[in-house]
Amino acid sequence: MNRSRSREFVSKSDRERVRFPALSPVAGTWLAENMMLGVPIGVLSKQLGALGFTRNAIKRHLREISLADPSFAAGRRISQRLKKLESLLEVVADLRASSSSFVNVERRNDLTRKTFFDNYYAANRPVIVTNLLNGWPAMKRWSPDYLAKRWGNQRVEVMMNRNDDPEYEINMRKHKTRVSLKTFCKMVTEGGQTNDLYLVANNLFLDDRRFRDLYNDMVFSGELLSPDHPKKSCNFWFGPAGTATKAHHDKVNVLLAQFYGRKNIKLISALETPLVYNYRGVFSEVDWEDPDFDKHPLFRKARILDVTISPGEALFIPVGWWHFVEALDVSISVAFSNFVFPNQFETEDPDLAV
Repeated sequence: MNRSRSREFVSKSDRERVRFPALSPVAGTWLAENMMLGVPIGVLSKQLGALGFTRNAIKRHLREISLADPSFAAGRRISQRLKKLESLLEVVADLRASSSSFVNVERRNDLTRKTFFDNYYAANRPVIVTNLLNGWPAMKRWSPDYLAKRWGNQRVEVMMNRNDDPEYEINMRKHKTRVSLKTFCKMVTEGGQTNDLYLVANNLFLDDRRFRDLYNDMVFSGELLSPDHPKKSCNFWFGPAGTATKAHHDKVNVLLAQFYGRKNIKLISALETPLVYNYRGVFSEVDWEDPDFDKHPLFRKARILDVTISPGEALFIPVGWWHFVEALDVSISVAFSNFVFPNQFETEDPDLAV
């Protein structure tokens, strides 16, 4: 066979490959995932058509994925089990939301250990405890001025330059820096509203032996919070108005106690996890302050509870509950997880970043 003849000969399957462009790996994954989730073929065909694929090419791609790929069949079986679980979660979430007690997060100052455990801790239900911090020395002492005078010359690790990075939580290592506590306190109190700098849990402020005296300002009576090993379960948060923590859930129950300033917290039940687009780790992909419903349509159905806590109040955030936190003022908070009740759980995290 001469070269020109060889060059001209194209089999039927080869001609189809020329006429019907192959999907990229990302597009192929997108198509297979949506088919597994039951998105109507007409919707998928319309979107592929908008990308320039012909009707025959679309049919070919759909046929190849659904018939020729055994991993798709396995994935479809798994997706059916997932849809079953999500549908049950939706039923339970709807029932929970129909309760008159769901609309507002209660404020309680009369909680016994038993009442707190039965009605909130074991029920996976948030509550604001209004009298827990009464008599704590921290309520009288803690302020930016106190920290600056007591430990001002000590250098501390903080997070900075967060505004330029939408993924500042995931990329936290890039934002760690060290400054004197006096300098940081001045930046916090004089810099105005910003999310650019924050002393957060990952800076491990209370784990530093230089600041262990702060534990003497906290009172663990053993009623709700255990005095055993509190140093391993207390996280310090200090920053200006405007500091925010991206929407996420914790893997343990948390009591967020407010010592200085106010914080606003938006909460979504763990039962509504399918609505928050948790594609990576413990974070919601949705911008809760300005959601894009074209990109995240399911978030329209999410029921958000909105609360503000003031100095002396503590918000119980149940394990698995999604929350977005923003400081309304210069703020000092501590998140406690040293409850007198069991507080160790196993959860699986996705890693679907592309």
